[in-house]
Amino acid sequence: MLGTEDGDALTARMPWFEIRNTQYPVGYLNNGFELFFDYVPPKSILDFHFVIAYNTVKSDNDSEWFAVDVPHHNLVHLKSVPIKAI
Repeated sequence: MLGTEDGDALTARMPWFEIRNTQYPVGYLNNGFELFFDYVPPKSILDFHFVIAYNTVKSDNDSEWFAVDVPHHNLVHLKSVPIKAI
């Protein structure tokens, strides 16, 4: 399970993204997901997180969903690896 912040969390943390109700900012793809926004101010510093969770046994519960639902402020103090946008 690969997860990131939902639209509500992104809006609360970075309201200048001007996320509109007509387009949800997180798109799920067959091989991952994408984030898209209507506006990003020039020279903005952006930070996003991605959390990976894995169950070693097949499970019918939602534990992986809960595991990737981590608030951004709980992660920012951890060591990170910067990536370049494509």
